[in-house]
Amino acid sequence: MYCHTKRGHIIRQLHGFLGSSIFAAHAENARAFARFFFLPRVLRPVGDCDPTTTILGYPSSLPIFVSGAALAKLGHPLGEINITIGVYTSPQNHLIQMVSSNASLPFHEIAKAARPDQTLFFQLYKPQDNILAEQRVRAVEGAGYKAIFLTVDAIVNARKDNTMAKGHHEIAYCYQRFVIYPDFQV
Repeated sequence: MYCHTKRGHIIRQLHGFLGSSIFAAHAENARAFARFFFLPRVLRPVGDCDPTTTILGYPSSLPIFVSGAALAKLGHPLGEINITIGVYTSPQNHLIQMVSSNASLPFHEIAKAARPDQTLFFQLYKPQDNILAEQRVRAVEGAGYKAIFLTVDAIVNARKDNTMAKGHHEIAYCYQRFVIYPDFQV
């Protein structure tokens, strides 16, 4: 990932700031994946294979969807809108996209970029204030999202002590620039 800082430098180490502060999940994921062995099935007849399916009753060209991920704007100024455009090439070739509560663009702007028959899901990090949470859900429904996934694995923002201890203050600047104060102009 890259981020333009106020000095014009590009930082590539952003993954260290955005990941867990002790990297335990990364190490465990690597260990778990190492235990899988893939046995490819070759020379099988696949001429009549149809991978289309439905996810929560909505059609998808493949049995997968694009899961919610934050901060796509760190890679490109259009951020999550690029994903929205990219997953839908035609009514016959499309995937469902889930938009994160922590997207780098407002959810209603991402929904406006979608095609009229494109399916979007929303990943909700519920605010502590129930009234605010209900308002968010109603706004997401009104923007045309078809399903809401309630995320319960992160009740507070993670501390990024590891990144700060390594002196990556410009990474913290990028995080604040794009997430906390997205309208701030340098």
